[in-house]
Amino acid sequence: MKIRLVATTILFGITSVVVADDRTGLSLIPLFGYSQLSDQTAVLSGLDSGNGAARVEIDSGFMAGLALRYQFDSPFSSEFGWEYRSNDSVIIDAAGMELPAGNYASNVFYFNGRYDPAVTFGRFRPWIGGGLSIVQEVDLDSESAAGEVSFSDSGSIGYQLMVGVDVEMTGPWFVTTELRYSDQRGLTLEQEETGDGIVTSIDYQPITVQLGIGYRF
Repeated sequence: MKIRLVATTILFGITSVVVADDRTGLSLIPLFGYSQLSDQTAVLSGLDSGNGAARVEIDSGFMAGLALRYQFDSPFSSEFGWEYRSNDSVIIDAAGMELPAGNYASNVFYFNGRYDPAVTFGRFRPWIGGGLSIVQEVDLDSESAAGEVSFSDSGSIGYQLMVGVDVEMTGPWFVTTELRYSDQRGLTLEQEETGDGIVTSIDYQPITVQLGIGYRF
């Protein structure tokens, strides 16, 4: 009788673990985090003054996004998502004049693949990933009382690399944390609305620390 009880208990425990680890299917994940960008060099042209080599000084900022993830019946998953980033910035033109402060911001869509090696540490599951990103818009703004001057680009393609850890919670919920590097190089930002100004030879390479709360359907 005791042997049957022990065997039943072990079988129930194994079944419970299998069910709890069944992650196959769709998940929706809102994301937010901290964004860091290094200062950039660029070339300004088409302006009334200050044309030539310029410097863009960039502060830390934030990101927010939303991802739809599909976990295959394997260590692999795919993820389609959107993310917005914004970092305060200041443009210093070729004449050394500091333009009014603004921000360096982006709307990006991405398609990434993820792999977890099926190694878990309790509720913690590490993973790595990478993929392609498409810029819906990257803009560099300078704002003053007289109005806003904005330079933007769209349609550029880059890549992303990520490493992170998923933490299993109760039921269909989980938490995902990650360090993400995005790379968009050699952008050409054209002045919006009025003006013929162009910013060339500028990169967009944010590093973000992100946190998301996922729900499996």
